[in-house]
Amino acid sequence: EQQPSRGYFIAGTWTKWRAIKMENEGGDNFGYTMTLGENRWEEFQIYLDGDDRRRLHPEKPRASKGVPVHGPDAKARGLNWRIEGRGQWLDVPTDALAGVSLGNAEKTQKAIRAISSSFNGETQSSMADLKLMEFGSGDVGVPGDKYRIRLRIAGRYRTVLWEKLQVEDDTPLEAPEGDYFVVGSWNNWMADQMSLRSETWSIEVELPCQGGEFQILRNEDWTQMIAPKARLAPAREVGQGPDHCSQFRGCSWSLNGQPGDVFRITFKRAMIKQPNGKLEDEKRVSWEKVREASKSGAELALKSSVFAVIGSWSGFGKVHRMNSKSTDGETVYTFFVEVGREGYESFQLVQNADLSRIIHPDRPVTIPGSTSRVLVSSIDQVRQDLVWALGIEKASSTGDIYKVEVVVRGDVVMSVSWSVLEDAPPKDREIFGSL
Repeated sequence: EQQPSRGYFIAGTWTKWRAIKMENEGGDNFGYTMTLGENRWEEFQIYLDGDDRRRLHPEKPRASKGVPVHGPDAKARGLNWRIEGRGQWLDVPTDALAGVSLGNAEKTQKAIRAISSSFNGETQSSMADLKLMEFGSGDVGVPGDKYRIRLRIAGRYRTVLWEKLQVEDDTPLEAPEGDYFVVGSWNNWMADQMSLRSETWSIEVELPCQGGEFQILRNEDWTQMIAPKARLAPAREVGQGPDHCSQFRGCSWSLNGQPGDVFRITFKRAMIKQPNGKLEDEKRVSWEKVREASKSGAELALKSSVFAVIGSWSGFGKVHRMNSKSTDGETVYTFFVEVGREGYESFQLVQNADLSRIIHPDRPVTIPGSTSRVLVSSIDQVRQDLVWALGIEKASSTGDIYKVEVVVRGDVVMSVSWSVLEDAPPKDREIFGSL
């Protein structure tokens, strides 16, 4: 289990988490050259024999190079290495520019000392003598830059390192671009792919009910969400990210439409160099109403309520569909969840994919099947401690899988219960867990 038979494979954000074999560099050294994409950051893990149940990973998310390597194991979702190509933009005194070499740690430190001395009054610099520059580690780069990732093995010790490769000529850099998807209230927050034409992504959507909230995903990846800073934002609000969906809990654009309205949503992303030299990753959306649908608003409104779930395993940022079965006027919803590093998980419900209808208990509930008042709140007002929480009443371990059942009659949640699975879950059921 500790050694591969076919080799080491790398999977990351630039491969859409598809495993690609690393090159044998001789001995127990393996390498792969990655091209930085439009995010200016990438994350990855390493799989033995391309098997995602045998992952090498760091101890914490967004880890830097050189940290201890853990695994191989299957319970490592979200524990990724991150190559961070973005730096910090600072105003640099022009008399310190000679000491600046982007990505050169020694010269960068000299420049920082010069900057510090300047602002401490040890040198004479005016605001007119400042130039905006980007500082960071040797990993700072732009889309199209290449990095060599290496896995080095010495007995039972493993190390993951990388370095930015030097550009050999003036050939324009080609950066891999992503695909873009819309998730919204009209499609139960499932990802629908947009179409690309003339550097603009677009999609037509029909609203089954009033409103129309949405967010955008890069490569159908919930850790690469693009959204505004606020909820129900208009089109003039620029997109933030891409970042983990937990950073955009309740943040969305709103079409503000009526049942039956059909909208065309467009999205455009561009790397723009400002006059001061700063690179801006600009992400803008727009939309227009294109036609009325054939169904009337009344027909669309006749659909019965549907419930979904949001939980701590995704920072309450991703809406998950549950399996359901209806008998004798009741609907039983079920889902499976894997306990993460904290040793417990918590959740709330969403009615009709509407983030203004978050279903939750009036107090933290930690005992399965216990009674409580069930309340309805908007996602931007509900407290995150008003949850059903599993794994607390009986101490759980990381990797334990729970089955949760939610019984609903009409629009009313009658009971919520859960239990640890003793056997493997059905193969056709998704297991919710860290992204």
